[in-house]
Amino acid sequence: MNQDEFAKPDSEFRSIPFLGHVDEMQPAEVARQIAEIARRGFGGLVLIPFGGLESPPYLSSQWMDHVAFCVEEAKRHGLSVVLYDEDLYTSGYARGRVAGMNPEYRNKALVCREDRQYEPRKENIRVFLADKEDGSISNPEPLTIDPAPELVPDKVFLHFYEWTQPVGYQKHRWRWHGWTPYDGFEQVDLLNPEVVRAFIKTTHEAYAARVGQEFGKTILGIFTDEPQLSGDAPFSVPWTPGFPAYFADKTGYDILDCLPSLFYDVGEFRRVRYDFWSAVSDLFVESYSRQIGDWCAEHGLAATGHYWVEELLLFQARRGGAMMSHYEHQQIPAIDHLGQNIEHYGIKVKQVDSVACQLGKKRVLSETYACSSNNISFETRKWMLDWQFALGVNLLNPSFATYSLRGYRKRNWSPILSWQQPWWPHNSLIEDYIARLGYALTQGKRVTEILVIHPIASVWAELRPMGTWVAGRFDGPLSALSTGLLERHRDYHFGDEKIMARHARVEGATLQVGRASYNVVIVPPAITLSTETVELLERFAASGGCIIAIEPVPTLIDARPADKVLPASTIVIPDDMTLLERRLDDAVPPDVIMDAPNVLCHHRSTDSRDIYFLANTDDQNGWQGTVKLRTTGRLEEWDLHTGNVRPLPARKSGDYLEIELSFPPVGSHLLVIDREKAPAKPSGRPPEAVVREVRLGDTWAIRRLCENTLVLDYAKASGDGEHWSSPTPLGSIYESYRAGGIGAPLRLRYRFHVDGKPEGSVHLAVEMPERHRILVNGQETTCTDIGCWMDISFKRIDISKLVQDGENIVELQTVFQHDTEIEACYILGDFAVRVLPPEPTCELPGYREVSRFHAQAPDLRITREDKTARSGDLIGQGYPFFAGTIALSQEVDIPPNAQGRAFLELDGLTATVANVRINGTDAGPIAFHPHEIEITDQLTEGVNLIEVQLVNTLRNVIGPLHHKDGDLYFLLEIGDAFAGEANWSDAYQWVPLGLGGARIVWRV
Repeated sequence: MNQDEFAKPDSEFRSIPFLGHVDEMQPAEVARQIAEIARRGFGGLVLIPFGGLESPPYLSSQWMDHVAFCVEEAKRHGLSVVLYDEDLYTSGYARGRVAGMNPEYRNKALVCREDRQYEPRKENIRVFLADKEDGSISNPEPLTIDPAPELVPDKVFLHFYEWTQPVGYQKHRWRWHGWTPYDGFEQVDLLNPEVVRAFIKTTHEAYAARVGQEFGKTILGIFTDEPQLSGDAPFSVPWTPGFPAYFADKTGYDILDCLPSLFYDVGEFRRVRYDFWSAVSDLFVESYSRQIGDWCAEHGLAATGHYWVEELLLFQARRGGAMMSHYEHQQIPAIDHLGQNIEHYGIKVKQVDSVACQLGKKRVLSETYACSSNNISFETRKWMLDWQFALGVNLLNPSFATYSLRGYRKRNWSPILSWQQPWWPHNSLIEDYIARLGYALTQGKRVTEILVIHPIASVWAELRPMGTWVAGRFDGPLSALSTGLLERHRDYHFGDEKIMARHARVEGATLQVGRASYNVVIVPPAITLSTETVELLERFAASGGCIIAIEPVPTLIDARPADKVLPASTIVIPDDMTLLERRLDDAVPPDVIMDAPNVLCHHRSTDSRDIYFLANTDDQNGWQGTVKLRTTGRLEEWDLHTGNVRPLPARKSGDYLEIELSFPPVGSHLLVIDREKAPAKPSGRPPEAVVREVRLGDTWAIRRLCENTLVLDYAKASGDGEHWSSPTPLGSIYESYRAGGIGAPLRLRYRFHVDGKPEGSVHLAVEMPERHRILVNGQETTCTDIGCWMDISFKRIDISKLVQDGENIVELQTVFQHDTEIEACYILGDFAVRVLPPEPTCELPGYREVSRFHAQAPDLRITREDKTARSGDLIGQGYPFFAGTIALSQEVDIPPNAQGRAFLELDGLTATVANVRINGTDAGPIAFHPHEIEITDQLTEGVNLIEVQLVNTLRNVIGPLHHKDGDLYFLLEIGDAFAGEANWSDAYQWVPLGLGGARIVWRV
């Protein structure tokens, strides 16, 4: 740990966001945006073609020229580049090119079709005849009668056939609110090594030919996105034509003779399923991950990216066999974390962290924030990344920065994390924090003493296409175990049995897996272990190692009956965390002791120092108390926000250092202990206390730093200009026209009401105005180039002379085509937007609430602004759609001879950033709890002007504005969030913007 490097970390520790190529990419604009990414604290970018890319065509020579241009621009600004290996996930199909090479490359599955009648078809691999009673299948026998009878009394035919994904496969329907993965192209057979070689040739080698000179220099690696073994065919398991031979070579028997056991509880089904899924997992790794990892290593690149659904054992088994073995072949192993949440059990992070620590991989990447709210704040971003970094991530891939917000692109897997956001100039506040944390958590090696045997093999033994709850029963106990260990600050790693078979050994009383060593092994609830694991545990126990097994304990080896599985010295306990904690205390003393289950700990050790990252994962409550660290030496706090370092006094208590720490909501501490130096002595001074307080009033002068906005998101539609619909949500209009209106004339009328014409200019913002004839109150307007608003796609039109008191109508006329997008219009200017009724249902919303107004578009009225505002939510005070910076100010009289340090404290802050100015001088930003800032140097005796500039997000402009549940924290189903009828609410759902109150305090 070097203080200078920590204060100003290298760009390699900074986030590398997706830069979404989603429109007609113009070089000058691309260059500007790459410069902005560098300017605002990011360290690189992932060049991702995403929903809406129109030009250059993906993988064309023009695309390769465009990528080369982006690489050169990134290089010019000191940014690293990660290439993306697909055009819309899931990786492997190269936007249809791979399947286009050979129809046999299309994705495969083995399907079981049960029928009373025999179905002769060439795709049949095997047919069995079985009994069926009370819905249960029994006694399946291969069909040997030739020709087969059409019907057999009291019997059913089990047809096993190879399913091939049909041409033009489209998983999701294209709609107003989003795009479809695969874009109508077929997925491919990733269990076939030849298919993966074709994918590499089509994609990776094409990049090597065009930009290979920057491999290992500007270009850091290649990102793969959610490769998977598809489960889309009904009642199926993964398959490839070469699998029977591969399986026979692995196991010594023919899987075709045992197919019923994969689908029904017949025969030795656990043995067959275990062998099947184990082989599927191995083949997927060998075919896909190993080939790509080897290719990247040969070309000086890091293979990175994440697989499909790493979270639950059941999901990862069905889609990939197992996750952890794939990470062995990634130079930067990775996961994704979707939604605005933290999963307290943390299994997916601990899986990848375990492999990285065991096999010496310095970096662990996480694609983060996709599917989160458009209102995500810096503090919420910190909350989510702190949780992940405490568990093992140290490189962030934010999702995403987008080139354009035109049309449905603004609804592409929110949130928007780029230059369009009002908070963008402040982005370094969070990125500097991330860079320092990433630097610290790549130093030395992680300290963990507990190894948990990963129970994926037990899932394999039970897994069948129907009735998956049986296989899924292992997820709950494992999640509870993970949560319990982390809440008790007992860090752990997983032991993947396949990785252990290659890399584990016993040294003395420790079990080594690669570079990591463990003193205790926990066997979670399971039914089987592998032969190699059983032999390893026997050697570990014989050397004095501690093994704790939680009931129910395994009774099978390789899913076959066994007389003995666990060593005789194994401590067997019921599934009880309190009892497990006692057994762990007997075996190895805790590394960290504190009565704070929501505070996670990440401990690293270098030659001379211990590094502890402590993160409060509670976003509502703080914690204060004693923390005990099992180390000794001089303790310092390395401030992740400022880069400053200060000594902290600590008490020596046996083998521990004791320190008093305070955590606000989402608070964190980075503690560094130099073991070669003596602890700092306590100063003897009491902690600071408040000695004076001046509370500010609830009336503020208000001043916008940008225009106010009225969003027009309802319209009347007509084809002939005579017959008009009622005011209708735009998504519904789009769906009706797309269903039968291609080539039809389309007229849209957006209405708004003015009570007092605004002073100054009034602008109309429209997307792609050149494709419409635009009338305002019956008068045609021309779109002259007077600039953009919010995004390059939103063109301004000056309508100042056309706006009138009373009702106003904006009419767009066009012809509906396949690429027509029906979007909101925006009125911009110096005005307030009043809502009828004027009061929200909750007057001062909390952190995660919304301001619900039972109003439709006609109830929104443009009025003249008040010069003052009240403390509280500004939504109902004229700013429901406001996106930007708005300043609240008031004068306060400071008494003479005030002693101590002065702080401004803010209550009820609902903004991403609050920038504080005192007497016209910047005091600094507030973005994290505690919402306070020191203003000692800016205050003077007498009258002082206090100004708080509130910076919010685009959420109240681009939505979703009409979901019945308010603001959403998991936007997986984009359509349902923005336009789905099942969740639609006519009432607007705005997130709050405001300040509950403020005070100045002096502390001594």
